[in-house]
Amino acid sequence: METPGLEDQAPQETIMRTRTVFAGLAAWALITVTGCASHKPAGESICDSEKGFVTIFDGTSMDGWEIYNECGDANKTDDFHLENGVLACKAYGGFWFRYKEPLTDFVVQLEFKTAKDSNSGVCIHTTKEGAPPYTGFEVQILDDHGQHPNRHSCGAIYDIVTPMYVATKPTGEWNEMEISCRGSHTIVILNGMKVIDTDFSKLTKPIGKFNFPYSALPKTGYLALQDHLSPIWYRNIRLKKL
Repeated sequence: METPGLEDQAPQETIMRTRTVFAGLAAWALITVTGCASHKPAGESICDSEKGFVTIFDGTSMDGWEIYNECGDANKTDDFHLENGVLACKAYGGFWFRYKEPLTDFVVQLEFKTAKDSNSGVCIHTTKEGAPPYTGFEVQILDDHGQHPNRHSCGAIYDIVTPMYVATKPTGEWNEMEISCRGSHTIVILNGMKVIDTDFSKLTKPIGKFNFPYSALPKTGYLALQDHLSPIWYRNIRLKKL
């Protein structure tokens, strides 16, 4: 076989270089679209969104939390309890599972599961005493899969701001929620869909059942999970301070 001349080699080298360039472009496109070159299991954040998060409830301990009863009944402190690696609620009513450290700007991620017609909520920037929905604000949790959005829907700023979608999963399935608070700006993401993006500084008049404007809400306070006389389960609670 004759050795190919330079004029025969050139096209082959060009083809190889072209293939290399296209391979590099394809890899870059994959990283750009997905956000990183590999994925974690469903329900977990990937790449940069992981940075700065710490787990504050992992299902093995209730350290760092306290059970608060706005009604003053201290005889049922087992209302929130560990059950098969998750936080479960016995639905006594009036109790809150509260993170002991006050927070200012932060992102909290959690998973929750409801029973039929369950009602609960995540209260933000509450004071140490008093009813949390009236001393801070509440992001509603509700068993409302397939319903139309309103000011009481899951993901709503309770009785104040209606979510853009009802993004809850069917009863008994785990839902993922992320709440971001930066100053007066609050974003709620439910099962991967942004349902709330609002600036409380614009809410200068009382709305709904609250007799104060949300622009006057405190910017620092406690994070608390509600027992609203309904079974509710939480797991994988993670926090990132901003």
